[in-house]
Amino acid sequence: MPETKCLHFSLPLLLDASSPKVQVGVPEAKGWRALHCAEEPALTSIFQGVQRCLEEIGDRAVDVDAILFCEGPGSTLGIRAALTLAKTLQSQVSPPPANFVYNSLHAASLLCEKPDKPILADYRQGQWYLRESSGEIRVIEDAEALEIASDCQGLRQRKSWKKLPAIGPDVDYDLSRLNGLESLATILHPIDQPALFDLRPATFRKWTEAED
Repeated sequence: MPETKCLHFSLPLLLDASSPKVQVGVPEAKGWRALHCAEEPALTSIFQGVQRCLEEIGDRAVDVDAILFCEGPGSTLGIRAALTLAKTLQSQVSPPPANFVYNSLHAASLLCEKPDKPILADYRQGQWYLRESSGEIRVIEDAEALEIASDCQGLRQRKSWKKLPAIGPDVDYDLSRLNGLESLATILHPIDQPALFDLRPATFRKWTEAED
């Protein structure tokens, strides 16, 4: 995404509750005007983070003109809390803020020690998200994850998560290490409405009555 696309906003608000640390911030061209990080549950800390960031820079929620939303993957409860806040701002701010999203695995690639190495993140039981060094994200099974774990970096997305014994170092998912919008512009893309990232939506079998 071209860098100029997100630099013309006066008050872009970042919401990221994908990891054990909830991160809320107001990025600027090459840094952060404010950034709040908390380990408390996202249901409370995401709202507190917004309040503290806005108080720190002397702005108001009604002045937010862009929402930079982390779609995941990661903590489903945390991301849903952030999504609720994003939708609330959309409905209460006039004109509605522009929506941009980014993937936590792409953000992790900007933060890891070895950007050329794949990144593994917990998904569902027996499955993992794999971000290839090319940037492609796909779902793999435990068997494949075990084979490649030693050549991968881990992205911890929950306080308790299944970690493969042979997996490489964890990515330090600290957004303060990003160079504000200059870094974010490489992974952000515009969207009409933010939503949770999931390559394989849950499927349900239709219930049928047992025959006599």
